[in-house]
Amino acid sequence: MSVVLRTRIKNVCVGAWRRIARFAGDLFVVGYDRFFASRERTRREAFRTKCGPFAGGGSRISVVITHFNRGESLHRSLHNILSHPVISEIVIFDDFSDDSNYAKLVSFLSSLKRSDIRIVKAKSNLKALRAKRAAVEACSSPWVLLLDSDNTVFRNFLDAIFQMPSRDDSTIYCAAFAFPYFDFRTVAGRDIDFDGIRKYAAAGTLNRVYFFNDGNYLVPKSRYLEVSHSVGHPCDDAADTMLFNYFWVSRGGKMKFLPGTSYLHRIEATGRWMTNSICSKMRVTEIVGRLKKGKRADPEYAWALGSGK
Repeated sequence: MSVVLRTRIKNVCVGAWRRIARFAGDLFVVGYDRFFASRERTRREAFRTKCGPFAGGGSRISVVITHFNRGESLHRSLHNILSHPVISEIVIFDDFSDDSNYAKLVSFLSSLKRSDIRIVKAKSNLKALRAKRAAVEACSSPWVLLLDSDNTVFRNFLDAIFQMPSRDDSTIYCAAFAFPYFDFRTVAGRDIDFDGIRKYAAAGTLNRVYFFNDGNYLVPKSRYLEVSHSVGHPCDDAADTMLFNYFWVSRGGKMKFLPGTSYLHRIEATGRWMTNSICSKMRVTEIVGRLKKGKRADPEYAWALGSGK
């Protein structure tokens, strides 16, 4: 068998496997929410009856979904967030997608006939951290849930946000399990600051439990924008989330993983992490190395890979 033929067979098999995995993931979301979350829905209804239409940290939240050329698949991210009482608006930030893809997005969202969904289109391709910053700036709520365009938040995470008696604007609130890849439950319930992150890095925990690279979380709008603007030269690789989290804890912020919460984390072959995997992994290694040494992020950090150690 020739090398060319073997390569073609391999590509076909890999493509088929990815399609099956994507389909299985979508089936899991539907199955989980319809059958296994009945007790969670019962608790939510009881809570709503007891405490009124909303009880939380003083406000409902915005949801931000940034995307580039994924207009046809955004229904996956919209699953569960369209009808939850804690959500006041959904902002879809289009990072300068192709005209045809953007047209499909507009058509799809128009068919939903929802007044609480807004589309914000960038005038140029901002990429990663800059796109998230612009999207958060467009939100009207003081608290914003960031959600990647290929992920689906489970109701238990939204319910936990709904039921929070108060929120601390120095804390980012995260799900405890990014199903099926990243399990953060060993650190759930803790307020993790810079010193905590440094200890986890020194102990090797950060390399086993990738909670520092999670970016699907609830953030305080004003504090998020303040920290985001302090990143002088945001990286264009897929480690933008870890870069922001590094700045967040360096500037006195904390991360907290809410027990019993989760979301579906998809890894797409065309995603930024896969297409920029070499640079992304180098960025992660560099930041973990700085954390082990107790170095905080500062304006003098050299963002060119390999020069920031």
